[in-house]
Amino acid sequence: MTEKLEQEGLDILINLTGGNVKMSKWCNVLIGRSIELDTTVLCTMANRTDMKQPSDRIGFKLGERLKANYKLGNGEKTHAFSLFSTEDRIIEDELAETFYSDKQYTQFTVGFVEEADCTIDLNKWEIYSSKLLDAGEDETSLHLLKNGEFVYVHVANYEKLFDRTYFYKQSKLEEGHHIVIYMSNGPVNKEEAIAMLKLRAIENRIGCIVVADNLFVTAKTNRYKDIQLFKATDNKIGFDLQFMKGINSLFQNSASSKQGIPARFKEQYLSLLKVSENTK
Repeated sequence: MTEKLEQEGLDILINLTGGNVKMSKWCNVLIGRSIELDTTVLCTMANRTDMKQPSDRIGFKLGERLKANYKLGNGEKTHAFSLFSTEDRIIEDELAETFYSDKQYTQFTVGFVEEADCTIDLNKWEIYSSKLLDAGEDETSLHLLKNGEFVYVHVANYEKLFDRTYFYKQSKLEEGHHIVIYMSNGPVNKEEAIAMLKLRAIENRIGCIVVADNLFVTAKTNRYKDIQLFKATDNKIGFDLQFMKGINSLFQNSASSKQGIPARFKEQYLSLLKVSENTK
C-alpha cells in the first residue's frame, strides 16, 4: 500500500487505527517509514476504554519523534487530539533506548565462523555454507535444508534496505524461512539501520541482518509487529525459525483474523506494487 501511495505522489502518510495499540509495535513501523519516505508520518487512533493502554497521536519525521505543539485530552478515558507542525517541528528529547533480546537461538545460525550454518566471507562479501547443501541456483541466495526446514538466505547491498520492494522481487514463493543479509563496505548510521531493519522484518515477516564495519545485528518478529533484536555472540547470530515465512504468510485464510490480510484480497493487494503506465 505504501508503494502505491508514493507512486501517486504521497506527501504525508497518516495511519489510522481502530483503537488503542501497543505503542512499541507502531513506533517500530512509523520511525522506519518516516526514514524510508523522507517525510512526516503520523498515526491517530480512536479511544477504546476496554483496553489498558491509552490511545495516542504519534508523529515521526525523518526518524525523529515529533512532540505535539498542542494537546487536548490524554486518551485514557476519552478521545483526544494533538496538533503537530511539520515545519517548525518540536523533537522529543528522549526516545526509547534500543532493547536487545537476551535469548540465544541455535536452530539456524549466521556468522563469520565456519561452524555457522551460513558463513559470511568478509573478504569476498559473499555467503556460503560448509555444513549444509545449497540446493538453489540463485546467485544472490542460498537455498538450505536443516533438520527438515528449508531456509532461504538472500544477500543484498546495504542500499537495498531502503527499497521496500526488494524482498518482494526475490524468491519468495517457496515454502520455508527467509533471511536477508544487507552488507555494507563501510560504516553505517546505526540508529537508521536498526529502524529500517525492524520495519523490513515486520512488513515482510522475515529475518533481517545488517553487516557493516560498525554493526552486526539482526531483527525478526516473534508475533505480528512484535520485534526481537539481536546482537552477535561469538561472531554469529541464531534464529528460532518462527514467523519468518515471508510475504505469503501475511495472507490469512480466516477472514476474521487480525494477524494479516484475508487471503481473498491477495491479488488485489499485490497489484498495488505494480506501477501503472501513467505514473510518473
